Amino acid sequence: MFPSPCSAALEVGPNLLCASSSHDRASRSWDSARCASAAFRSTGSVGYSMTMYSLLQILALAVTIGVLGRLMPGVHVRSAPAAFVVALVFSVLNFLLGWLLTWVLRTVLFVPAVLSLGLLFVLIPFLVNAVLLWLTDRLVDSFEIDTVRALVISSAVITIVGGIFRSSFVHGLWQARLMGPSGWA
Repeated sequence: MFPSPCSAALEVGPNLLCASSSHDRASRSWDSARCASAAFRSTGSVGYSMTMYSLLQILALAVTIGVLGRLMPGVHVRSAPAAFVVALVFSVLNFLLGWLLTWVLRTVLFVPAVLSLGLLFVLIPFLVNAVLLWLTDRLVDSFEIDTVRALVISSAVITIVGGIFRSSFVHGLWQARLMGPSGWA
């Protein structure tokens, strides 16, 4: 006779159904995984998810900038920690100025975007990333972009990687939200 692995989790929320008293080894590991998953979802997983999303996005951006520094002739990053600093500065600038740049561009490009059936709205993140990358180049000494061509290509790569990262994360959140407390749909 083993105690329930999540008997304390019964107090967390009504979605946790982990109150059986006898388990064999296989069902114990299954119950603890099921209860941990349900407890995670019922105790504010959104804040945790957003924190993890931000950290993983900065890490993905640092890796992308590091790869761009190695492969692009016009992009120079001194070291791996410098790529992380560039990603951090870029993310802070995006947090502080990205919304303003996006709003200004959507306002200015609204009529042309409507006339192009919304195609210009796809370019707005690219333009915002280009401006923020240029600002990051000016602010961080260990990061240099020599040409406009390198800036445009780097901005396109960062926009594509960010879009893939964002879509995969949102897809994962929807999967977690649609699953029941047992982890099965």
